[in-house]
Amino acid sequence: MSLSLNDLTPDVEYMIEVKVSNGVLNSSIIAVDASSWPRAPSPEYVQRTNTSMTLTLELEDVHVNISSVFIEAITAEDDGVNRSSSEQVVNGTLPMILNFTLSSLSAYTYYNVRAVATYVLSKCNTSKYAGHPKMIWTEPGVPDPPAELKIENNGIASWDAVNPRTDNPRISYILEVIRVDDGEIAVTKDVGNTLTANLNDFNLEVGQSYNICVLAMNNIGNGKPSCVLYTHMIPPDAEPESVLSSGEYAAIGSGAGVVCILLLLIASLIVYLVCRRRREKSLARLAYAYGPDLELSNIRAQRYHRTTTGNNPSLW
Repeated sequence: MSLSLNDLTPDVEYMIEVKVSNGVLNSSIIAVDASSWPRAPSPEYVQRTNTSMTLTLELEDVHVNISSVFIEAITAEDDGVNRSSSEQVVNGTLPMILNFTLSSLSAYTYYNVRAVATYVLSKCNTSKYAGHPKMIWTEPGVPDPPAELKIENNGIASWDAVNPRTDNPRISYILEVIRVDDGEIAVTKDVGNTLTANLNDFNLEVGQSYNICVLAMNNIGNGKPSCVLYTHMIPPDAEPESVLSSGEYAAIGSGAGVVCILLLLIASLIVYLVCRRRREKSLARLAYAYGPDLELSNIRAQRYHRTTTGNNPSLW
């Protein structure tokens, strides 16, 4: 007579008690100590980088009921984003060493790494149990791309802070403005550790489409950029002068120069005419003052009144 006990926890000591009963009387109890199959051992890391790690797992003779093993790395937050796994089938004679490589990991991140083994209970029945996790950090690396990059209607770009991915928390952000039509970089600016930038400060061409890209930089290097498409338009609250192009500014400057020259010529002509008129009046006065003398007899013979002599001072 045999009996299978299912759903036992691996690597646990059990006491199994057996007794016989005929419905009226019970026999004495026979107790047997037994152990369930051992859990898969914890993996050991051989090498790690900022985005991957290489691990080994050693299976002993006691792991004879394990048919396959996969290694999984889960972040401490277990957000489901930074997960990685690798699986191998157990073929061959125990003991053996299995090698695993986990990739696409995040830099300078704490992971719980564990082995999950598949146990063969019978020909048609298997069960999976996880081993004890081991804490492993990845190496420092460049920052992540900034998330939630967006541009408001008023031309203000904003983004979320990034994880520095290193023990140095100092982060600087680089803003690049790239023309869509020819791929030319119109603006490259280090905005420091701020999380916003005003695109109206860069004299962008109205109606032109640009790729606005932001990347983070730490003491190791530059991370990958985040980019959004943006067409520069006149801000709703902007003065018309604030959106003139350089060509329009040049035309306004040229027109102002022509007007200034015309005003200067007109002023010079007015000054010349005024000076000429004053000179003519002065010469006329001199003609009266220093004209030819008249004989007194002739003067007496003429009738002069007060107004006449007043108008011609030389008659005095």
